[in-house]
Amino acid sequence: MKNVIAGKWYISTTIQGEVLDLPYAYKYGIYLNEVIELSPITIKNYMESLERFWKWTLSEDPNVDEEFSEYLARYKQELKDGLILEDREFRDIKSVKFPVLVLKPKTKVSIDEELSRLRVYFNWQKDKQVNLKLNKETINWDYERRRREVSKHAGYISGKINSFALERISKKDMFSNKSVKRFVATDKAFPFQYFLDLIDSANIREKLLYLLMGGTSARVSQALNLTIYDIDYDNRQVYLSDPVIDDPSQVGFLGETRRRWLKREYSIDAQNQHPHNTIQFKYPIPARPNKPLYWLNESFKEIFFQYIAEYNIYPEHLRRPRHPFFFTKKDGGRLLYRPALNKFKSDCSKLYSVIENRLEREHDTMSADKYNREIKDSKLLINIGPHGLRHMYGNYMAELFYRASLSEIPAVAEKVRLYCQYGMGHSSSKSTDVYMNARMDDVILSGEEYFVHYMRDHKYLPPLLFIKGLVA
Repeated sequence: MKNVIAGKWYISTTIQGEVLDLPYAYKYGIYLNEVIELSPITIKNYMESLERFWKWTLSEDPNVDEEFSEYLARYKQELKDGLILEDREFRDIKSVKFPVLVLKPKTKVSIDEELSRLRVYFNWQKDKQVNLKLNKETINWDYERRRREVSKHAGYISGKINSFALERISKKDMFSNKSVKRFVATDKAFPFQYFLDLIDSANIREKLLYLLMGGTSARVSQALNLTIYDIDYDNRQVYLSDPVIDDPSQVGFLGETRRRWLKREYSIDAQNQHPHNTIQFKYPIPARPNKPLYWLNESFKEIFFQYIAEYNIYPEHLRRPRHPFFFTKKDGGRLLYRPALNKFKSDCSKLYSVIENRLEREHDTMSADKYNREIKDSKLLINIGPHGLRHMYGNYMAELFYRASLSEIPAVAEKVRLYCQYGMGHSSSKSTDVYMNARMDDVILSGEEYFVHYMRDHKYLPPLLFIKGLVA
């Protein structure tokens, strides 16, 4: 299990009644918090990944002459296939089994994330120049050796951190093949020039959902966690809070942590209770504590609030079971990820058909370059997912950043970049730079015409926020 005590993280597990601790896990937690400055929910995810790998090492000895990359490859396979490790506990005359580690089969993307988090831990060990085999302050190897020899669970789980494998950490790179960044922002972004067409063609509920995702960079799971009490109608602001953590930096518009409020008012445990636990929030948005969402443009915010006035919210007191979430099904039940995904796919498919018919009619009146460009952009709609609206936000900001860097618009380029970073909830500027660098590459390779072709005529210029500076 993992616990936070007085702001420090501790990781331990119990094997046949004996408590095993992961040495110096609390120092690693301090490193994640104070040095890398990750958010509390991100630190929790990193600790969960470390806890899973550590428990696996307790039962998996390395093979003879096995390199650490090979050892890790076995763990990757376990992540892919799934695994349950069980322990036995003797209660009186009965032998009772209980799970020590449960690994559900993961996708490639999830495995990449898992190993990326582990890399941070191993790099931290290397940065500290800790030789885990010899440094007795870190691990008491004499004690571990004795425990392996005499422990009552010696035949099942070794009760040690795998010294043979961890010895290699300070000598070799932990991966034989490092993960590559999984997306290029320009390839998976929803084409901005079709965003208002998507809004116009959608039903009222989807209009609001798509505006929230494309207008503020909210992930679909984050947008689905919006409640009817997260909207400040007087000041026209929207807040989003993680429903599974008690973090005072995410109290949102209610002024109270979402997890505590949901439990008290609705008896909802968003972390463990189905179907709420199927909609994961993933990181704070925006990154700045207790701030409303950062809109792509003030115009989109105005459109959002205009549609809210037309939206018939299902009365809360008629919902069975009662819940406060903004987006609902026709029967008042909470809208979940799969129906939202299917509706987005359907709306994009219909939009693609409309655009394809229009291009066929206007082919003779369009230049070859414009026609080919629209054909290329419209084809993105066929297989794109709702996350493409978040990428659209990043691309739009990257274009503003580029134009500001050339003094083509009255904005400071660095403020645009910061606005994008904070708005998208990035704890590291490196994530934001994926968009900035990708768009600058487009300029170099394809020329300015391709880069800003749909920025020239539309009315959505950067809000005054870029000129006056970021909101305190």
